[in-house]
Amino acid sequence: MTISRPVLSRAFTVAIMAGILWTFGYKRRAVPSEPAPGGGESRESVESRSSTSDAVTEGAPESAVWRMVDAARAGDPARYLECYTGDLKPRIRKDFQEMGPVRSRDYLLDAHRQLKGVAVRSAQMRSALEAQVPVEYVYEDRNEVQRVYVKKVDGLWKIDRVDGAERIETPVPYGTPVER
Repeated sequence: MTISRPVLSRAFTVAIMAGILWTFGYKRRAVPSEPAPGGGESRESVESRSSTSDAVTEGAPESAVWRMVDAARAGDPARYLECYTGDLKPRIRKDFQEMGPVRSRDYLLDAHRQLKGVAVRSAQMRSALEAQVPVEYVYEDRNEVQRVYVKKVDGLWKIDRVDGAERIETPVPYGTPVER
């Protein structure tokens, strides 16, 4: 069985996104799929201590994950690419070049649209310039956990590599009505 390059690229990106979100210490927020009225983006808080990516300072390793999620939400391939470093960056750049700007934008928007939420655990520092961030991606039918490795490059945290996503079955699917 062979897997096509676009399918492999999508799976890899989803795995990266999942890993990043898991690492930020269960700081949770909803991931709205539509902009708020008036043109601004809606950012609903799932947990009040971290209602936006701005709640995580740019100096924190977790900021790389939130910038990546925000870039995907905006469908901005250039901004998304800037969240990466190391071997990942040229691979993602090549995929975006092959897809072209419109398909790259649509790919990011579609990948983000499937997310219902993201949970990022606190970073585990490996050194002053490297950290590991557990991220959990919440989908309608499942959760995926991924470990994201970030590196400080020119004063900014960037995603250097990610482990494969681990699928977690949820006992109650996202959006299930609560019976009283």
